[in-house]
Amino acid sequence: MRFYVNDIPNEPIIEGLNILFGRSNIEPFASRFIRSAFAVLPHQTSVMVGELGAFDDVGGTTTWRDRFDELDAEAIEIIVSTSRSEISVRRSMRPGTPIYVSYDRECLVVSWRFEEAVANLRNPTPNAEACALYVKHGPTITRDQIIAGVYMLWPGEAVVLAADQLVFRPIQDDAVVVPAAITNHARVTDALLEIIGEAASSVVAAAQAPLLELSGGLDSSCVAVAVRSQRRQFASYGLIHHGAVGIQQRERRAQIVELLGLDDHEFAPDAPAPIEGLFRAEAHVTPFDDNHRQACAAAMDALTFSTDLVLTGIGGDELAMTRTFTREPWEVPGTSCPSALISVAARADMFMRRGIWISNPLTAPSVVDFCRALPTALRNGRMFNMLLLARAGLSDGFLFPRHTEGFGHTMQREAALFDFHGAMSESIIGDLRLLDYSDLLRSAAQASNGGFSYKLIMELYYLMKLERVLRRYVR
Repeated sequence: MRFYVNDIPNEPIIEGLNILFGRSNIEPFASRFIRSAFAVLPHQTSVMVGELGAFDDVGGTTTWRDRFDELDAEAIEIIVSTSRSEISVRRSMRPGTPIYVSYDRECLVVSWRFEEAVANLRNPTPNAEACALYVKHGPTITRDQIIAGVYMLWPGEAVVLAADQLVFRPIQDDAVVVPAAITNHARVTDALLEIIGEAASSVVAAAQAPLLELSGGLDSSCVAVAVRSQRRQFASYGLIHHGAVGIQQRERRAQIVELLGLDDHEFAPDAPAPIEGLFRAEAHVTPFDDNHRQACAAAMDALTFSTDLVLTGIGGDELAMTRTFTREPWEVPGTSCPSALISVAARADMFMRRGIWISNPLTAPSVVDFCRALPTALRNGRMFNMLLLARAGLSDGFLFPRHTEGFGHTMQREAALFDFHGAMSESIIGDLRLLDYSDLLRSAAQASNGGFSYKLIMELYYLMKLERVLRRYVR
């Protein structure tokens, strides 16, 4: 969305998917899974853009504006108020697409594209504090982004532009579901399967060629089991690790592929490897990425068929955690689980740039609240995941693997052979004196012989990621 303050008095005009107010333009993401609607009310116009599920159960005297606070789908509402000469944007509670906000020269930009928010600024400069947090912690739930004047609008929040100022505020109360008891005859896993399936049903029904992101872990497997009955055929893909871990992963995935009758596709986890991938142009667009973006992007580009929807379970591990509503001092307040917000937002950009919508039913508020209400005994050790998959027919070996499957060992091997000093010998971070990374480089030199900790690898990774993103935007 690009909205000029002078266009507030204009009446909306529909042109295809776009809604125009004079020079201003509200342009939804072009996808069969996204709809828009608008209502002209006394002294204001309201526009909603959201997933298909956001418009379910609307009709008669019930409007989408009446149901916004309880939506279980991604949606934003833009309200243009002529009486108060202000623009407000509010976002539903469901995690998903990153939404960046910037305001300069009487123009408000709200977009999932980081570069559009930056381009709205006259002179993009780094935000030193945000850059330091980024290197230390990676993407986090912060308001200020690495470019000064670019902000993130998180689920369950609103931003108001009035009197030439941006004001962010929460739109949900602080109530949090807490663990409860279950009845003697309760079958929690049956109910959970149904709720997960319902959270994905609208997009699955509309998809022409849905694709399951199937690592073989507990979360992606639970999503696969929950949605499989909704379609006659599903394709799946996974990045398969090397060595003993990869042998185990392939054998475990084969069980669920056979159980569900999936059309499966395997790809390498290091083509390119995470650090190598930072030198590709796609890695320079947004800071909000995960470390295996480029391998996933290569997999998408290598598929022999087109997909319009990816269903993922990434970010679902917090369903079994306790106190998932706490935040670090530098993070914005809220009750949504931080790891769910970050992991889904970090995955969305890569798929959306290929015209693919991504959906993670495990982060839907209905699923999160259901799992928060479970007794602690069912959450400890991922017990409800285990029960769900065991009842689906998977083996004990699937549920209790010997090796930990993840990208840590892939990055450790790559880091041990990589020249971090050479990669950072010319640096905009150093030229602008944003932070002193000399200790990181000394630690990297020492670790090349003694072994890298995952914490050190990730700080080096985000240092180099920050370097390449800043080079693109800062003049």
